[in-house]
Amino acid sequence: MYMSSPDKQSEELVSKGLDLFYEKNYDEAIACYNKALSRDPTYTKAWLNKGRAFAIQGRYDDAIICYDRALAVNPGYAKAWYNKGVAFSDQGKHAEEVKCYDKVLELDPQDVDAWYNKGLALFILGKYSAAIRCYDKALEINSECVDTWFYRGKALALCSKYSDALLSYDKVLELNPQYSKEVWYNKAEALANQGRYKDALVCYDSAINFDCRYASPWCGKGNILFSQEKYDEALQCYNKALDLDPTLADAWYYKGVVFSKQKKYDEEIECYNMAIKISPDYIKPWHNKGLRMFEKENYEEALECYEKVLSINPEDYLTYNDKGKALSALGRIEEALECFDKILINYPMDDFVWYEKGKALACLERHEEALECYDKILKVYSDNIYALYKKGVSLSLLTQYEEAIKYFNRVLKLDPEDHMVYYEKGKALASTGKIEDSIKWFNKALKKDPEDSNIWNSKGESLFIQKKYKLAIESYNRALKFNPSHVPALVNKGIALFKLKKDDEAMDCYIKALESEPDNPYIDQLKEKCLKTNIGLYLDSRKE
Repeated sequence: MYMSSPDKQSEELVSKGLDLFYEKNYDEAIACYNKALSRDPTYTKAWLNKGRAFAIQGRYDDAIICYDRALAVNPGYAKAWYNKGVAFSDQGKHAEEVKCYDKVLELDPQDVDAWYNKGLALFILGKYSAAIRCYDKALEINSECVDTWFYRGKALALCSKYSDALLSYDKVLELNPQYSKEVWYNKAEALANQGRYKDALVCYDSAINFDCRYASPWCGKGNILFSQEKYDEALQCYNKALDLDPTLADAWYYKGVVFSKQKKYDEEIECYNMAIKISPDYIKPWHNKGLRMFEKENYEEALECYEKVLSINPEDYLTYNDKGKALSALGRIEEALECFDKILINYPMDDFVWYEKGKALACLERHEEALECYDKILKVYSDNIYALYKKGVSLSLLTQYEEAIKYFNRVLKLDPEDHMVYYEKGKALASTGKIEDSIKWFNKALKKDPEDSNIWNSKGESLFIQKKYKLAIESYNRALKFNPSHVPALVNKGIALFKLKKDDEAMDCYIKALESEPDNPYIDQLKEKCLKTNIGLYLDSRKE
């Protein structure tokens, strides 16, 4: 487009507009620019300054229109590109902002502000390495810019380049020892990430000395004390941080983690809830709350927490695993399998996920597929105890008892004290007819856990096979002592009593079992058989 030189009156109007702008009379300034533009619509300086007047009032769309009008006249107008970038920044449109600075730098590769601002935009976009390259370019032009050194340090720290970050923070302090409390805090964080806790504590204290109302360093100090298992002292630091700033979500979260270590689970959840209230998209408290709800068997609430995490970060594959476990616990196995498969597409060697998938398939009695999952683990980790154990269990459920026993023996070589393996090996031995051996393994298991109703019941079953009915009943009674509603023990006790012709006592056992499982046809049959026997005895006695 043709650009004419502005006349003197137009220049005076723009000059007057600038004066009004600096006096914060923005609407009057815009009126002056409009008058200048009515005289000369190609006056790029008038469009630029009108845009700045709109931008300072938060009217960013109007500002961008003005910058675009200037650029339509002169596409090489670097100031218009720069200010357009700033307007996009104010709107949070950082990708568009970067494009504008790129235009500036095409026109003037030595524009230090464009390099710096581009670095900031890339930093906000999470492109830390690219941001560092911009800061380095800016520092080649002006090595004395403290802000550039500071943000370079932050970007380096987020790339886990803590030594380089510390050099940047030290440069900030060399150029301006009174720069800000944040430089001391960020230096402390970098030192803490290197495990240099003593030096980090000194820097946290420097940040506090800089501003005694600064809460974040107290949180940082608490984290160091937490890592040293000084939980009471850590808690004092988090409380101090919250006294200074009750809205510090990190302090609430870490306070909750301390309560977790102290087994104060109600207080832990309260802290996570506070962190979430302050920062609803803060993933860590949502995730930890989900884990705690899962441990408390509040599976629905755990699932809600995991779903919230995934709504914030759909790529959080660790949470898909936890979600799958919660769905499994709720009996929603097919949905759980979808979660596990989603992870395995991206992380096909994740042994934890293969393990959980195997357990879920076993719940659906798809034991052959479960075995494939455990084999995936054992192919890479041949001594994985959990996979060996679960493979043994699946083989038992597929009636491959001899093979199952081999896997239980492999587990016992790695961990000779695992009482659940004693129990499963005992069951497998019983199924192969090695009854005496099975009882020995049940007894070993009961030495480790004398209150396990399942083991007492299985021991009773082996004694029953040996026709030691009274001893079997003793085992069933021990099972029922620890779990009065243990249905298999009630039914087995009833059968053993029936064998001893104690039909009334047997009937009592069946009735109690039916209270827990009223629709169980097998127990109904046993009850009917016992009832018929009693009627037969009654009729026989009447004949006499």
